[in-house]
Parts: sequence; C-alpha cells; structure tokens
Amino acid sequence: MPGLNLEISEQFSQICVEQLKTARVTQGISQYELAKRSGISRTMIHHLENGKRNPTLITIHALATALDVNLSQLVQTGLEIIQHLRSPDEIS
Repeated sequence: MPGLNLEISEQFSQICVEQLKTARVTQGISQYELAKRSGISRTMIHHLENGKRNPTLITIHALATALDVNLSQLVQTGLEIIQHLRSPDEIS
C-alpha cells in the first residue's frame, strides 16, 4: 500500500512525542520550560503533544536532549511499539 509508510512514519513520530511528553510531565517540566531548554517554541510543543503537528528528527533530538532522554532508546522503543502494532509483512 502506497500510504502505509507515511502512516507508520506518523505513528512512529507520535509515539516518540508521547514518550517525550511522559518524560516532561514525570520531571515536572512545563511546556514553557521545555521550550526554553530546547529552543523549540512552546506553541510547537503544544501542537506536537496534541497531535496537530509531526516532529522532524531534529525536533525530536532537541526535545530529547532538553529532557535528558536517550535518543537511541527513544527510537528503539518507538520501533518496538510499531512492530507490535503492525504485522511483519507491513513493515519493510
């Protein structure tokens, strides 16, 4: 299916954002504070966390760094969740 890779990419991005939001909330950091630490606007963080925008890898990296979240682990967890949600023949 032509749109499948885009769908998987969007799901992966949202999973990463959800993990970052969990880290932010667990650490007691506001969106405003995260914006100051990461250089990503508070409005963009709000849109990302509410599923209105998809992040670039650079944005994910900036947020992960600001939250002291291991980027490799973040990506690995995202891939594991995608693999669990999809059948093996759908992921290429």
